[in-house]
Amino acid sequence: MVTILRDFVIGLMQAPAGDVESLSRLWKGVGSAGLVVLPEYSNAVPGEDGGVEAAEWLSVLSSLARERGVHILAGVLEENGNCRYSSVVHVKPDGSWSVVHRKYMLFRALGVDESRHLCRGRNPPPVLDLGFARIGVIVCYEMRFPELVRNLALRGAEIIVVPSAWYPGPLKEDHFVTLARCRALDNTVYVAAVNQPAPRFTGRSLLVTPWGVTRVQLGTGPEYIEVRVEGSVLREARERLPVLRDALELADSTTRRV
Repeated sequence: MVTILRDFVIGLMQAPAGDVESLSRLWKGVGSAGLVVLPEYSNAVPGEDGGVEAAEWLSVLSSLARERGVHILAGVLEENGNCRYSSVVHVKPDGSWSVVHRKYMLFRALGVDESRHLCRGRNPPPVLDLGFARIGVIVCYEMRFPELVRNLALRGAEIIVVPSAWYPGPLKEDHFVTLARCRALDNTVYVAAVNQPAPRFTGRSLLVTPWGVTRVQLGTGPEYIEVRVEGSVLREARERLPVLRDALELADSTTRRV
């Protein structure tokens, strides 16, 4: 499988929902990042008071993207017609933006039911070509479905970006970290899972290498960090651990038997 991934710096911005002051403070730490990732519901949390309307929030993100000449992938609570969606918006370095994914699998477990406030997206997760990397995009709970990430990897994704608002609960913090590491190792991809901070959510945003190794992990509060993604690490992992090649052979074999 041909890769295009070049070395670049990714920024993980663990910012609380709709807090422009906190966002501005954390944004001062943006340096050489080519891509900055914000959490799910970065502007507002469904069913809760406060927050910022999507249009106003995206105006802020557009200005920040232009200021630094950087790509942004942010989870945004947005409305379309009669529906509200947990969406991921891609803001380009020129400030233009588009909705690239609406959460396909809503969280309806462990005392939380997102379907009370949200509509489900109609399309499966996308793969974005940023020129220096192919990015697969999923949202939060969708990380629990290995099929979604495998599909993205087989479609060429080299990095899986996971804007998240991971609710706290027994073992939930461990689930978040374990799932990120598993999805990376399952598919020899980088995983950048960016969560909202405590106490409303669990924090612990992280970047995992294609070997399933945690490259960096944040704490529980508002925080920003930049870390280098290396194309050579991805290529070595896929050469020495060719699970995607074998997955294609397995799919082909299974189809023939049926």
